[in-house]
Amino acid sequence: MSAQPRHLFTLTDLAAQLADVQEQAASWQQREEEIKDQIRNHPDIHGPDKYAAGNLTLVVASNRRFDPKRAAEVIPAELLPLVSRAEQVIDKERVKVLVPNAYEDCFTSYQDRVSIKATQA
Repeated sequence: MSAQPRHLFTLTDLAAQLADVQEQAASWQQREEEIKDQIRNHPDIHGPDKYAAGNLTLVVASNRRFDPKRAAEVIPAELLPLVSRAEQVIDKERVKVLVPNAYEDCFTSYQDRVSIKATQA
């Protein structure tokens, strides 16, 4: 029999560390967005391009994505069938009812998620 690994930290310690790291990460993400906003609004930035910044190259790229919902609002209704395609979507609730013996085989398992929530005092 293999021995259980000895844990150096209690779950309380690990949860506290995780909460601290997540708080720091959120703070760093907020700071990152603030810096990016300053770069976008900097007088030396004139739209998407590459900019020399000391020994770094700063790349400002446009960020545009096709939005099907917006397209549906602006394209004339009579043309929508011509620019649309039907997609087959398998509904898990229907599979559960109609093919119950295959239902469990339709899932892909990933690494367990770990999250923390503050407890009520």
